[in-house]
Amino acid sequence: MKILSKFNPRVFGFLGLILLLSCSSRNLQPEAGLEVIPREQMVRLMAEMELTEALLKNHQVKMSRDSVNLLTKKYYDSLYNKYGVTQAQFDNNLKYYQSDIEEFLAMTDSVIIYLTRRKDSVSNIKASPATKNDTTVKKAPVTVKK
Repeated sequence: MKILSKFNPRVFGFLGLILLLSCSSRNLQPEAGLEVIPREQMVRLMAEMELTEALLKNHQVKMSRDSVNLLTKKYYDSLYNKYGVTQAQFDNNLKYYQSDIEEFLAMTDSVIIYLTRRKDSVSNIKASPATKNDTTVKKAPVTVKK
């Protein structure tokens, strides 16, 4: 439970809402014509969307609503482009994966694990000896010309 407390409550509210909406159906059959985003790619996209939401929330404090709305569109369009999908494809795939609640819960667990690993890797970079304020002066080797 300690891990869960480190994440934005808005993230879990969003995931809870998705879970409530997804309880209506339990079969994982794609609709005709649906291009299914592979599970792992969908997990990474969902995780990056959560990071984007956190970044946008930070901007809300400093910027006007219109500016934040423009950034929101830009950031999400950039994510969709990075993963080679459209917003409609993402939305349809989200519904598809939500149709099997157990699978979707496993995916949300994977999102949390992905975010935790990213956080830990950033923490490790900050804590590495190479990035600490090293006050020792390193001298260049002395070369003697003969």
